[in-house]
Amino acid sequence: MIHSVMFYLNQNKPSVCEAVRNGIMLCRQKGVEPVFFESDRQFLFEKLGAEFHEQAVYLSKPDSAQIDMIFVFGGDGTMLRALDSYVNQDIPM
Repeated sequence: MIHSVMFYLNQNKPSVCEAVRNGIMLCRQKGVEPVFFESDRQFLFEKLGAEFHEQAVYLSKPDSAQIDMIFVFGGDGTMLRALDSYVNQDIPM
């Protein structure tokens, strides 16, 4: 069962905020904890607001003991960067 999902996002994509907002809502509806990179904290606060910011969990990097899956928001290059960075973690994307 999936308990937590790390969001890997490309901040330069215009539609990323709407996709992340929808992803958060779906996760919460299913009882899945959305988790974000610490490096995305300020961006998410500015784009999604204080309510989201206070409820979010932030980590510096994913760990298979804490994260069940990684959702990648961006394009092909974003997916390739995520795979290159975290394929050794054995976390599905």
